[in-house]
Amino acid sequence: MTVADSDPDREIVGRCTRCGQPFRAAERRVQPRGGDLCRRCHLDPRARALPVELTNGARWLHRCAGTLWQLLRAPNASFRRVREPVDHARVISFLLTIRLPLWLVLVAALGVRFIVREGPDLLRPGAFGYALDPNLADALSMWLLLLAPIGVPVLYFLGGIVAHGAVVLSGGASRSLGASMRAFGCCAAWPWLVVATLDIPVHFSAIDPDVYAVLLGVVVAWQYVALSLALARTHGMRIFRGFAVAPLAVALFVGVAAGRALLELPRAPFVEPVVAPRLPFLPYRP
Repeated sequence: MTVADSDPDREIVGRCTRCGQPFRAAERRVQPRGGDLCRRCHLDPRARALPVELTNGARWLHRCAGTLWQLLRAPNASFRRVREPVDHARVISFLLTIRLPLWLVLVAALGVRFIVREGPDLLRPGAFGYALDPNLADALSMWLLLLAPIGVPVLYFLGGIVAHGAVVLSGGASRSLGASMRAFGCCAAWPWLVVATLDIPVHFSAIDPDVYAVLLGVVVAWQYVALSLALARTHGMRIFRGFAVAPLAVALFVGVAAGRALLELPRAPFVEPVVAPRLPFLPYRP
């Protein structure tokens, strides 16, 4: 054994979490959050990119799963570098990959229920049914459900515009509008997945409204923290400013999710159900 072979600096000490290649101690770059990187990936701007934004050989679904995991594990580090111009098609495709499978399951299940029952459920007002005509509420609910594939890119752009506007009004933005859209869209991935999962029991009246509100509140709290960090890192501003500008964009997402759910939930969360008053029985008199 030579001196070079016994040198600790030449021994393999781990593998890069980005490219998967082994690295020696001298090439190791410790990350504040997340796994260690090799020197090449550490210096590469794409090393901070999300897996769906890379053009490596991994399959699309594998990259989507890796992106979800990276956003959950290290939301702060995921937005330190932004490649511009932002590839909005990749981000929207990522969101649609999360949203559409569960949407198709729900549409198919509702179609089966429609066939089995030989028609829709009539006069089935939700929490909004007492303020709206029940038939109108059902039509609006079905219309919003069928527009879900279109609603994903629309909400992506609207949320990004609202977030970017808040950043500009609070002191100016150092990056483009597209960078703010990317931050909002990526931070909405987990909330979209949870809402898409909850849509199934909501449409089949299989979940308590209070439970739905709690689950939605938990995932929205995560979205608020993640978006605050994402906007702060994207535009290079202080963390507290990110927490100050994120609520408007988060409120837009909450309003859409809660509004759709209230069309189906039998009552508003943490509110006693409204009982329509009954008229006293009057005997028939000719």
